[in-house]
Parts: sequence; structure tokens; C-alpha cells
Amino acid sequence: MKVPSGCTFHQSTHKGHIEIPFKVHEHAEKFRDWKVKGSRLVKMEGEYYIHVTFRKIFEAKDPEGVLGIDVNERSIDLAVVKPEKVKFIKVDISEAKYIRDRYFKKRRSIQSNTSGSKRARLLSKYSGREKRRINAILHKASKIISEIVNEEKVIPVMERLINIREKIRYGRVMNRRLHSIPFRKVQEYISYKSMEYGFEREFVKAKNTSKKCPICGEINKPNGHVFKCKKCGFQADRHIVAAWNIAVKLPMCRPLPLAAKAFNEPLIIEVRGKG
Repeated sequence: MKVPSGCTFHQSTHKGHIEIPFKVHEHAEKFRDWKVKGSRLVKMEGEYYIHVTFRKIFEAKDPEGVLGIDVNERSIDLAVVKPEKVKFIKVDISEAKYIRDRYFKKRRSIQSNTSGSKRARLLSKYSGREKRRINAILHKASKIISEIVNEEKVIPVMERLINIREKIRYGRVMNRRLHSIPFRKVQEYISYKSMEYGFEREFVKAKNTSKKCPICGEINKPNGHVFKCKKCGFQADRHIVAAWNIAVKLPMCRPLPLAAKAFNEPLIIEVRGKG
């Protein structure tokens, strides 16, 4: 069943069937010609919405390489790895950190200065605002990444997240910051948007992606934002190194291309999504 804009949607509830005016939001226009798989009512901030699941079959395309993806606090770092080249891209999401910090201070102020139902109402209000603003940034970033997937004709490769929250053990402030990064949500957005272009995501083990030298394979202890190999001297942004290592963990990506060039020349990193 296709759902054109302006129609009435019938939804079953415990009180019987109800009719809901259906209007397609501008960001959901692409779903106009998709098939409806199911629907359910959800309550958000005291209002009821209908959650509609759409379905469409996409034809898989033959990849020309892989795209290593490393999700961080301020950026999503990418390594495009093909037989003839390695290309590095940073997708800026630093605004999300500023929003999280701002709303954290706002919630702390509310908890200190209000109580009872007023506190609960204000916390819910600002939590909803924060979530919507963060989601908008992540949707924009994942759109950029899916377009890179289509442009470069590459398979998106990400770390398999297993007990990631339990493994984050730093200081109190750093733990809070890292726990606030929606790793799975970013992966989910990238996954389904890339599939629309015909490229299905792959997952690899996260072990040593930020410690292993992509040139000689030596395991190094991370030190700040710069990765430096104690064996071969290779030096680069540690997030870019992680994205590169994530990419080459996929069997189809081996052997490493352009290793000599990467060692002898500075890495050129393109930045997208800023501003």
C-alpha cells in the first residue's frame, strides 16, 4: 500500500479504529512511493503520533572498494580504500558536543533550582529539544556519508559494538562525554541510507583499530590526538588511523594499497559538514 500526502490513515487501537490525517513531512518525501509495512501509535511529550514503517527493495551494486568509518565525539572519520587509492574525509559533528554540553548544564541547573512536577516537566522538555537537535545533526552527517558511499561506490564498514558502554572507563567527566555519543544511532542512520544506494554495511571487530599502525602493523599505545608508530615512524590523526584500520579489516580490502606513498607524504584529509 502506498500512502499519498493528504490522505486519511486508519489505525487500530484498544478503543477501536480511529482516522488520522496523514501528511508527509518534507524530510520524508522519499517514502511517498514506498510500501507501508506497518504502523503503531506512540506518545511523545504528551502528544500522540503515528509511527509508520515503510519498505522498499533496492538492487545491490558491485563495490569498487570499502569505506572505513570511525565515530568520535567531534567527527565521523572516513577512509576510502580502493585498489588505486586511499582517501581520508572528516565529517564534522562538533556542534553535537556543544549542544550536549549546553543541555547538560541546563539540566543540572533545573535539578538544583526546581523540584516536583515542574522539575520533571522542564527536564522532559529540554531532553526532547536536545534529542531533536542532535538527531538533526546525525541525519545530516549520515546523509553526507551515504552520498560518499554512492559517489565512491564503496561498502561502509563500521566497528561491531559489543558492550561499548561497559568498556568506557576514564574519569567521571570523560565517561559522561563518551557515554553521550549515540554510536548505535549513527551506525543505524548510515546503514539504512547507504542501503538506499545499493551498498549494505559490514561490521568488523573493534580490537586495536586505534592502536595498530596501518603501515607496518605495529601495536602502539595511543597518545592524544596524534598516532605515531614507534617502529616505522608513521604519524597521522589517530581517528583517521582508526578508520583506515577498520576498512582494511574487511578481507576484500587486503593487501594495503599505497602504503609507501602514505608513509612518505603527509595525509590529505578532506573536511565536510562544517558550518
